Amino acid sequence: MRALVVLALLPGLCAAQAQHDWLGLAPAQVETMGRAKFVDAFSTKHGSSTAAMCDAEVSYGAALRSLNDDWVAKHAPKHAGVVKRLRPLTERYYVLTTDLGFAFSGGGTMWNPVYAGIPADVEEVSAQLLGRTKLGPGADQAEIWKTLASAQGIVDDTAKEMDEPFLPDRRPSEDAKKAILGIRSLFFQIVQETKGLSKAERRAIYGSLYSDLKSSLEMAGVGC
Repeated sequence: MRALVVLALLPGLCAAQAQHDWLGLAPAQVETMGRAKFVDAFSTKHGSSTAAMCDAEVSYGAALRSLNDDWVAKHAPKHAGVVKRLRPLTERYYVLTTDLGFAFSGGGTMWNPVYAGIPADVEEVSAQLLGRTKLGPGADQAEIWKTLASAQGIVDDTAKEMDEPFLPDRRPSEDAKKAILGIRSLFFQIVQETKGLSKAERRAIYGSLYSDLKSSLEMAGVGC
């Protein structure tokens, strides 16, 4: 899942402005290199600025999307329709989990590459459901619901402390509450959309979603 290489005010801004560069490699070679090593190699060539880190994440995601699209075209996998329907749901889910971490931490440019890496997160899950890569570590629904309940409790208990440094311009606690509400809604939709998958496939999806949620909270220094 997402490497903690770490939005600004507009979640899509970093990704929209990023430039693709596969460092002269084919998409399959980019994937074989792995996300962390590719980002390191990209930084060696382009530097370690926030913009360069965004470019690295977007480039890696574009390589995975290319591989997944080619796989669908050549193999017509049985879950291609499910993947097509899940992509926008999981993408929005990842945006909101990052919004949640952003709210808890008070923000900062360190989140820009995380937002830029969301397409790669989506394509990693897609590759598993398409049968192009192995299923990742699993999780149960209950782990996600429990984590969201804990995060809600922390917001309720610390809203004053969260908001005080940013008043009167911002109320991060309200942003966090909106994010949690949105995550719950999207996760419910994802659960409904994946009912026809095998237990192992569902657990792999939940595992990715759970890992992403925990990653954002840990990056913000929140233990749930």
